[in-house]
Amino acid sequence: MTGVLLEAYGLTSLDVSAAAGYIVRSLDLGDAATREVVNDAPDADGTIDSTQFIGARAITLTVRLVPRNGFIPAVLERQLRAFTAPRLRPTMTITRDGIPVQRVTLRRGPFNSPLQQATYQDITVQWFCPSGILESAIEHVANVYAAGTGVTAGRAYSLTFSRTYPASAPLGSSAIVNDGNSDAFPLIRLYGPFTNPVFDNVTLDKSLQFSAMTIAAGQFVEINTRTKTIYADGNPAAPLYDKLDFPESKWWTLSPGSNVLRFHPATFTEGVTRAEVVWRDAYL
Repeated sequence: MTGVLLEAYGLTSLDVSAAAGYIVRSLDLGDAATREVVNDAPDADGTIDSTQFIGARAITLTVRLVPRNGFIPAVLERQLRAFTAPRLRPTMTITRDGIPVQRVTLRRGPFNSPLQQATYQDITVQWFCPSGILESAIEHVANVYAAGTGVTAGRAYSLTFSRTYPASAPLGSSAIVNDGNSDAFPLIRLYGPFTNPVFDNVTLDKSLQFSAMTIAAGQFVEINTRTKTIYADGNPAAPLYDKLDFPESKWWTLSPGSNVLRFHPATFTEGVTRAEVVWRDAYL
């Protein structure tokens, strides 16, 4: 059985289920639009297609309101309509057999509420998901502790060269798994003390590098990879975007599957300096 939970700032959470007076007739999660980037090929047949990204998707919910067990359809309708205010960005959590499985952030779409019938009233509500992505209901958090870039001296052996060894993850790296089928945009917090941090997605060969940055113990830098914002202590009034080394940096996501991440500032305190990575598995 599919259930729906709606949440929004300033509103009481709404359980869209038969127990709350709503009989879910259908829930259509739609499909994200394709953001086509296509140009005619010069002096040749066909097109040059550089399409990479998706657009928004429409999500449609149809419920039936039945005047029974003390439920009043007009009241139920008002409760549902409250989640279509244009200023809100409500979240919808979808459950199957009572287990939360997916979550999506929405904005208002059409609200269709025809005249009430003698025994029931059907309502169709549509929202739009601007990102086009569905996320896991569960939020994941992982720590990546700072590691140095130096090489520890080892023992000498008599070996015959050339020799071949399998690739291995760099010193101090951690593997983080995005169990979805689309790129996930993590929220990253780098906790001090450290100077001039570098945070790599080794799997994608991309790196965020900072210069002239010193963060003390007890402070952190918050990096939002979706909005591409960088704030001291997560405060929008304290941006640190100018500390990003633009020529050496490439914004990265968590690709589907395992991602090897590595955090290596110029200076740090071992066992204290760390990166906290917060993400939800992402699905098309």
